[in-house]
Amino acid sequence: MKRNSFFIGLAFLASSASMVIEAQQSPLVQRFVYKEYAPLDSIEGPACRVEMDMDFFIEGASDRFRASVLQVNIKFGARKSLTGNDGREVKTEPLVERVESSRPPKILNLGLVNKVIIEKAFGAEYGRESFLSAAAHFRDAKVQEYRKSVSDLLEKVPDTRLVEHSYYLKGEVLDTGNLFVTYHLVSSVYTGGAHPMTENLYLNFDEEGLLDLERMFGEDKQDVLEKVVFKALLNQEGVKDAKALAEKSYFPDQFHVSENFYVKDGNCVFVYNPYEIAPYSRGVVEIPVPVETLKKKKLWL
Repeated sequence: MKRNSFFIGLAFLASSASMVIEAQQSPLVQRFVYKEYAPLDSIEGPACRVEMDMDFFIEGASDRFRASVLQVNIKFGARKSLTGNDGREVKTEPLVERVESSRPPKILNLGLVNKVIIEKAFGAEYGRESFLSAAAHFRDAKVQEYRKSVSDLLEKVPDTRLVEHSYYLKGEVLDTGNLFVTYHLVSSVYTGGAHPMTENLYLNFDEEGLLDLERMFGEDKQDVLEKVVFKALLNQEGVKDAKALAEKSYFPDQFHVSENFYVKDGNCVFVYNPYEIAPYSRGVVEIPVPVETLKKKKLWL
């Protein structure tokens, strides 16, 4: 994204806020922090809250960059904080990268990376937009949905007790010390009920785009991979079979190898959100499998 379009998008997202924008020196990654409080009809009443704290890649002239940057050790630079007179807050935060060019140069398509992040965070319908434009439309849609749902409810049950809706998104480019970029996206949505619905996603990208299980571990090795990960779960829980796993409140019949994974500290960690293979009370389940184990099974390409 060119700098001018960055400022236009930022102004569009926080059009009613009074703020000053400081130019950045073409950083590879920017961090965007935004807080929206949209009351139903008064400041003191129920409201829709939308909060975003997300990294995204700068597109435009340097829409692609070389694989040496894929091996970057990411460090955060000085944080810029801007607060509008209505309480909205926007921060831009450059990342400083240290490059190690030990491999032949390859290309990572930043536009494609941003597109995938946008679709996962905001929805597939926003995939053709810039990051800030997608964020703005996502915010507007959620506020409109909230106000409509509350209005419809009040028509049916005028004296009902209203609840607030909240949408929280946090996205971070991780330094995992690997030859691909990992993006960690956390979303939490509450529209009523016993608890919010929270999801953790780890998105891994190389020069061909989003890494899935087949590209990462081999198309013909998925059955072997499932046995390895399931055995790792049994060992982690200190049990010997699926029946014993079920007694610990897992759902062994629903077990699968998660497309949701990251690599760190010599392990490939497979991540399962609540209800995937265990009840909500178990929270997020992480199953680390040593990379050395994967190599012995010829799963590590």
